Amino acid sequence: MKKVLLATSALVASAGIASADIALTGSADFGFKDSGANGTDAYIHNEIDINVVASTTTDAGYTIGASFDIDDQTGATAGSVSDQETYISGPFGKITVGDVSAAADGHGLADVGFDGIGIDDDVEAIRALGTADIVYTTTFNDMSVTVSYAMGTTAAGAASDGDYGILLGFSNSGLGITLGYDVDDSATTNDSRTSLGLTYSVGGINLAGFFADNSTNSATGFSASYAMDAATTVTAVYGSTDAAADKSDFGVGFKTSLGGGVSLAGGVGRVDSNTVTDLGFNVAF
Repeated sequence: MKKVLLATSALVASAGIASADIALTGSADFGFKDSGANGTDAYIHNEIDINVVASTTTDAGYTIGASFDIDDQTGATAGSVSDQETYISGPFGKITVGDVSAAADGHGLADVGFDGIGIDDDVEAIRALGTADIVYTTTFNDMSVTVSYAMGTTAAGAASDGDYGILLGFSNSGLGITLGYDVDDSATTNDSRTSLGLTYSVGGINLAGFFADNSTNSATGFSASYAMDAATTVTAVYGSTDAAADKSDFGVGFKTSLGGGVSLAGGVGRVDSNTVTDLGFNVAF
């Protein structure tokens, strides 16, 4: 009798959401990492990410959805909910609000390793600027457009009104071009940043260049990857900025699929004068 009552209660509780789609996916990674910094020991890194995505469709054909992540990793005091977003999409494109990023965050330099060893960090620090709480995206033919804008305040309460950005993309016959421009309109910063990404793929070879510039510094990065077979790819990455005391970063890594959503990946490189390594597994559920 208790089982019947529980089943009936579940049906009643779910009746109001029968028309909605709710998807639960996740990922995890774990393995060995060594930052190479003086006094820093190698350690085992472990991270879990659960993604919850819900959506429904109106009578007019527009899709409205929401999503968030539940994250936990080595060294964290407790799991946290992040990346809370709500969106509406249709023939006009997609509008997303919530925990969104400035437009130019949508492109950047590659990294290597199962968790990333940080070759891209210095270059991408010059890529994007300012904040955003609403993003619009659309595609047509071979083009894509992303526009971001900050209408309110940051999570910490700091004023961010007026920040805006745009990312334009083109892709055809193995050639890809992305152009980003972000502006921080705050009284303390009041700066803009421009970034350019170039990619070209032929056969199993993928080449990429990334360039970023602001009123103070510029950055350059390159990557090349080769698919040795259907399962294994080898990638080399180089990044450099003209910031004072900053040194060039470079590294090489691999990733091989083991099937079932599991892959083994690793990398070794030189980052900020330190030899950095990692080796571990990525799992998609």
